[in-house]
Amino acid sequence: MYNENPWLKMLPHVRLDVEKLSLYSEVRRQPKAGCLSTIESIVYALKAVGEENSKGLDHLLDVFESMVVDQRRCKDEGVKQRLANCDELK
Repeated sequence: MYNENPWLKMLPHVRLDVEKLSLYSEVRRQPKAGCLSTIESIVYALKAVGEENSKGLDHLLDVFESMVVDQRRCKDEGVKQRLANCDELK
């Protein structure tokens, strides 16, 4: 998002030092190590500034992880279907 919107670079910004691999990396290749999805960035930023409802933030990540699992399943099913179609053409 940051690289696709040049006007964002004009705003003040901070860097999150998060030692976690993005949950999204299972379905989408990250441009470089340390990149997070937008929702992960928001959750970790709020935690870094001391948001008191960290349990609610963890629930956001749970929902996001569920979406990633669904995307992974759909991707795997698509690959299996394409392979089956290739086998049928032989």
